[in-house]
Amino acid sequence: EPLNDPNAPNTTIQLNGTGIDTDAGITTSTEFGDIQLGENDTRQVTVNNTGKIPLNISSVSAPDITREDESPVFRVSGLSDADVIPGETEQTATIELNTTPLDRTDLGALTGTLTVGTNGTTLTSSLGARVIAPSLAEESTTTEFGATRLQTTALETVVIENNGNAPLTLDESSLSGANTSGFTVIDAPTDRILAPSETGRYTVQFNPGNISSPVATAQSTATGDDANATLTVTSPDVSQSFEATLEGRAVTPALELDRRTIRFPETAVGETLSRNITVSNNGTKASAALNVTGLSISGVDSQAYTATLNRTAPVTLTGGSSERVGIALSPESTGAKYAT
Repeated sequence: EPLNDPNAPNTTIQLNGTGIDTDAGITTSTEFGDIQLGENDTRQVTVNNTGKIPLNISSVSAPDITREDESPVFRVSGLSDADVIPGETEQTATIELNTTPLDRTDLGALTGTLTVGTNGTTLTSSLGARVIAPSLAEESTTTEFGATRLQTTALETVVIENNGNAPLTLDESSLSGANTSGFTVIDAPTDRILAPSETGRYTVQFNPGNISSPVATAQSTATGDDANATLTVTSPDVSQSFEATLEGRAVTPALELDRRTIRFPETAVGETLSRNITVSNNGTKASAALNVTGLSISGVDSQAYTATLNRTAPVTLTGGSSERVGIALSPESTGAKYAT
């Protein structure tokens, strides 16, 4: 029956419905912890839709961290902008952290944000890691021992430092080069693992007398001749090695006498006869000063002779200088007198 009577009463119709929407969430924070430089690691991130209608993924963006080769440090797999997550379900994505493109300047905290766009809201998850690696503070250095006289030794300390942020394991040290026989490592770190910022000390001794032809080497120039070697320390934790160039100089005076034998004429008992010899430090061979500290006479007739310096001992003779020594014979009995 038509209800077009303007005088008819109003009709009431009950309307009932339920509104539904997406209700999306994501793992809010993803920590990788410590990761060694050059290594990879993965973590899982969960995107959940607790709503009733599908959750459409419109974009997935990992932190934009790249280096010279443009390789990304963070990668996302298992979730893309074509995915749809039905209501009341979840989807797991894999975050890969690749530290291969990084270098030692990147040691320390590494952070970023994973961003997921949806038809309901934008989801974010913070990503964090600490890139660690040991590192040698220097790859090469030079240690100078200076001029060292034959029959003496010199000590120097070579210091190696771990300036990375992870422990550094030290291998055995080694010596190489033309004059390794002149150098000896007499002390090395007892603990072969250096903590970050810790140093290890190697005590090296230079003995010029152990090099090949030490006297000829020391007298080859007016300042002696250099002896060189290289101290190398390696580590299984780093690709580079530490090298210390060791430089020492062998020096020695060059003592010479103007004669080796003094023959005195016949000398009466009770009289004294004197002769002189000259002690010099050869200027073309000496590379160090000659220190004359005293004189002595030995032999079966030593009591018949005396020797005196022209100056009070000790007398220092630089290269090319000399000193007169007086030798006196005062026999107390007849017969040949022999001494040295």
